[in-house]
Amino acid sequence: MFRILLLVHRYVGIAIGLLVLLWCLSAFVMMYVQFPELREHEHLAALPAIDTQDCCKLDVDALASTTGIASFEIESMADKPVLRIRTTSGFSRAFDLVTGTEIVLIDESTAKQQANSYFRETGILRSAQLLEIVNRDQWTVAGGFDSRRPFYLFAANDDRDSQIYISSVDGSLVQDTTRNERAWNWFGAVTHWIYPTLLRKHVSTWAQVVVWTTLVSLFLVIIGIYLGIRQFRSQRDGSRSPYKGFALWHHYTSLIFGIFTLTWLLSGLFSMTPWGLFASDGWAVERESVQGMSISLDDLSSTLANLSTATLPTNTVRIVSAPFDGQYSVLAMGSDKSMVRLDGHTLREKVLSQDAWSRLPALLAHESRILDAGWIHQGDDYYFSHHNEVDLPVYRVIVADVDHTRYYFHHKSAELVLKVDASARGYRWWFKALHRGDLAMLRQKRPLWDLIMLSLLVGVTAGAFTGVYLGYRRIFSGRGTRGKSARSRSC
Repeated sequence: MFRILLLVHRYVGIAIGLLVLLWCLSAFVMMYVQFPELREHEHLAALPAIDTQDCCKLDVDALASTTGIASFEIESMADKPVLRIRTTSGFSRAFDLVTGTEIVLIDESTAKQQANSYFRETGILRSAQLLEIVNRDQWTVAGGFDSRRPFYLFAANDDRDSQIYISSVDGSLVQDTTRNERAWNWFGAVTHWIYPTLLRKHVSTWAQVVVWTTLVSLFLVIIGIYLGIRQFRSQRDGSRSPYKGFALWHHYTSLIFGIFTLTWLLSGLFSMTPWGLFASDGWAVERESVQGMSISLDDLSSTLANLSTATLPTNTVRIVSAPFDGQYSVLAMGSDKSMVRLDGHTLREKVLSQDAWSRLPALLAHESRILDAGWIHQGDDYYFSHHNEVDLPVYRVIVADVDHTRYYFHHKSAELVLKVDASARGYRWWFKALHRGDLAMLRQKRPLWDLIMLSLLVGVTAGAFTGVYLGYRRIFSGRGTRGKSARSRSC
């Protein structure tokens, strides 16, 4: 049996060891370079102030077929105010608020104006150059972009080689990248997630590839740990290993760091929520409960009717719907991340009182009693800054149900930004804690986190590298463990 396991470990390692090594090497990059993502504060900083001088017309008849308004936003596009509506059925519709007509397709000229506006607002004094029209590429491959495809891809030709994607559906900015982000991510996330566009665009196939290659890797490591422990015994020459050279390095590094290799592979598997494991139900129901109303055409028309004469907060670049507790309201968002709640009809400031916040637990309509509700000004085990920054303070509600469900509400918008149920809690500990080292004792004490994670990663990589080298030598020279003892060769 031992010899069979040794042969299985050897040839499975030859088959998949290189992938495990690439996962290790790409992890070094991912510690410091994230996959390109247009974050809200970056988007807001790139938007011009909304010009309401010629606002706001709307062809109400064109909205007659709309199944329902889930949310809307008003921004400036190509120096004109536009309305974007998300329907309850998940579709997006856009309207020019100067002419009142629906925007069916964004032409190249409008998209270029939008790109130039973005570059201007971010301090890039270059004219946008259209590179191509992209339906799906490496940086827009995820399903979240589907409703806004295809995209106009523009370059600024600046020092950072900035590129941005403008939706041809509604003219919105959906992604931005720089040369460094694109280059490093080929060695980072694209490799680590097995994320090339050719595979990732087939979501189900990609998921199965990741899951099953991880399972095979786990099998490889488990056998390796067993063999390593079995072989760790006193030898005639006084050593504890029968191996020499690279085989000795592989034996010791795998013994010392094998458990971390196993942990990282297992937690990486859990990140895919295989077979529905740790898959949360989301929080759409709770969001609707807190809003307490649906947005009607009359509500939207009232907002537009008063927008041209209203005095908006300084440098308002976006207006979004934000009903709360059955009251129709909107948020005026500034390029500096400021956020002011306005009455949706009069567009006058409407501050949420402490009493309104105190009603949040009741608005959740949860059957269980409330364990705790109130403001937290520092992150806790589930809502914290590490790889990504979170806004603080937040209003937290903890429910006395079986899952001890937690809800976190944004301190300005009162939007539910996170729900932690049993599935989300499992995902947090089995993936974020084990895979990324998101533990309070570490993440709050950098560079201690960096030193520990890098040390462990170097050890795991050494084990993977020596294994790949031995497999390579076995294939091309027929010698996998030269220098072993006579007893070891007989196995």
